[in-house]
Amino acid sequence: MFASLGSRIDVGYGDLIDFLTYHYSTRSLMIYMETVGDAKRFISAARGFALSKPIVVLKPGRSKAGTTFIERHAGKQTGNDQVYDAVFRRVGIVRVAEVMDLFNMAKVLDSRHLPRGPRLAVITNAGDMGIMATDTLTQLGGTLATISSSKIDKRDVFLPEQWRRDDPVDMEGESDARRYMNTLDLCLGDEGVDGILMIYTPRVFAGAMDLAQTIIQKSRKTEKPILVTWVGGARAAEGRRILLHNNIPACATPEEAVKTYLYMYRYHRNIQLIYETPTEAISTGAPLLNFLKTVVRKAIKEKKNNLTGQHALDLLKNYRIRTLRTAIVTNIDSLRREIQKVGLPLFLKIRPLHGEREEEVIPLTVPEDVDDACRKARQRSSVEDVEIILWKQPPPNAHRLKLESRRDPEFLTFLAISPGIGGPEDACIGLPPLNQTLARRLLEGVGIYPVLKNNYVGQQAISRLEDTLLSFSNLVVDFSEIESMELVLWVGNSDALVGDVSVTLARAYDDSTTYPHLVITPYPLHYVTTWNLPDGREVLLRPIRPEDKLMSQEMLATISEETLRNRYFGVRDITDNLVLRSCNMDYDREIAILAEIRDGGKKWMIGGSRLIHHPDTGKGEFAILVHDQYHGMGLGAKLIDILIGIAQDKHLKEIEGLVLSENEKMLGLCRKLGFQVRPEPDGVSKVILSLDA
Repeated sequence: MFASLGSRIDVGYGDLIDFLTYHYSTRSLMIYMETVGDAKRFISAARGFALSKPIVVLKPGRSKAGTTFIERHAGKQTGNDQVYDAVFRRVGIVRVAEVMDLFNMAKVLDSRHLPRGPRLAVITNAGDMGIMATDTLTQLGGTLATISSSKIDKRDVFLPEQWRRDDPVDMEGESDARRYMNTLDLCLGDEGVDGILMIYTPRVFAGAMDLAQTIIQKSRKTEKPILVTWVGGARAAEGRRILLHNNIPACATPEEAVKTYLYMYRYHRNIQLIYETPTEAISTGAPLLNFLKTVVRKAIKEKKNNLTGQHALDLLKNYRIRTLRTAIVTNIDSLRREIQKVGLPLFLKIRPLHGEREEEVIPLTVPEDVDDACRKARQRSSVEDVEIILWKQPPPNAHRLKLESRRDPEFLTFLAISPGIGGPEDACIGLPPLNQTLARRLLEGVGIYPVLKNNYVGQQAISRLEDTLLSFSNLVVDFSEIESMELVLWVGNSDALVGDVSVTLARAYDDSTTYPHLVITPYPLHYVTTWNLPDGREVLLRPIRPEDKLMSQEMLATISEETLRNRYFGVRDITDNLVLRSCNMDYDREIAILAEIRDGGKKWMIGGSRLIHHPDTGKGEFAILVHDQYHGMGLGAKLIDILIGIAQDKHLKEIEGLVLSENEKMLGLCRKLGFQVRPEPDGVSKVILSLDA
């Protein structure tokens, strides 16, 4: 299918992706995109599609000139290219750089042969081709695989004497098909190899067609990807055709093959990111949100551009973001006393409360610096309204980072973390809300991460950084009234502490909708509630999270075959992938309510319900599951009642579900709650509840 959406006035990318998500013959999706249009709809639709089928996007505009042309063409400002990259990673999309890459990737990403890592072994019968492949691999961030030393005796039987195990495997021109296959077997069995690139140039000793057939047979017996570069004319083209027909990526040049491999790896990594189960977050208590909202909105009403230092610190404190020792000086006469309390060395910032004058930061290292700083602060305070902020200087070996939230024209609020010195291109970008896994992945792109992760003290600092990122993300999620925020982070001595902080207020904010500044819906806390079983035990009812995977598996492992059959219309194998998908969702389109109790000091899942909202239909599809030990206690009715409330919040016209016709208990419960029961073929009944007033 080919579709041109034109100016996307009525149908956008999200609409088309929704249409193709359940289209059986659609195996992958290729998109040329200049601007995203409805960003929220696109992200929501793309994430659902990418969980089961690959999306490949060609997005121009990496250069300033290209971006300018797109903006003229679109007639509006476009989003930051780094933010586009972050969005694509977040939802599992592969972004390619060239038109040829677009078509190459659509052929291979739905393969089960996806690389688990960046380590590529290169097997060639022409050394120059191996060198070109190695250059491209290292330039694009891949790793040349090193064959493990445990295989050295076996390897020497059929490889040249001068070959070293950290080089491309150059078998020279006399290699026959047997030597190719022996070397391929070696690489397939080596734990240090994630994928293999076989480069073939026409030689007398190795026949192209025989070699192609042997590679096809080997590929069917392994999960490691095998890519092939077949160099030459008509015979090579026929070999590539045969390989492609058997789902083996075959390219005309080594550079093209290496790029294909790395795209495959990044796609696998993006999908892993969606599925990875975060560690359970430790609750630190709710911040004084209503008080803080009042403070921020009052400042906006008074037409202030920035929050005062004290109120900015209040924000950090309430979200458990740790700071260096800090003091706000409200009376110039107490400045010396406050300096003594904080202690040298420290920084003194003079910040104007009005006007356009620049802030001034003065380092105070020795006692002699204090007199000059106090004199300058008094002079500034005598002619303008200023606030004076003191904060302790960090240890000399501390790493400086900058953590920010900013607004993008298309994707709204995003987070950026970067070295203290460097341009915007050095920043690592992510979209709120974050969980533990997303926070760690964001930190992995920061330059100091490899340094910190290799020792215990550094690992402690990374843990603190993750906590800070999560808290900062929560703060940003809660405040649409904040346009941007910047923290200076100091990382050292197993800790991460904030020094300077600035908060820029939004001149206008929308409080008529929930989270108007986000394109990804955060965890819906407003659906968390409690309920009691007939025996008085308290049940926590809340939306499910990725962290609940283990608890879900434990419940599914202990329910009866009959209950499984009633829920899944047959006793089926509950795969790890199925549980992962059931715990990872876009809360805009799908929500699952988990019923949890505490027993013996442990949390147990005893049931759950799920509502899937089908866009543009006004309908939702629901299902419930209750553990056998809790049947007949009213839990099923409560779970359905919560879903009815959620459906009403989403302005759905009706919800429906399928029930086995033999499941009289469930059908009776649905009738009691006002559902109409309509028999369907194949022993099932459809239950429908109209929500129209």
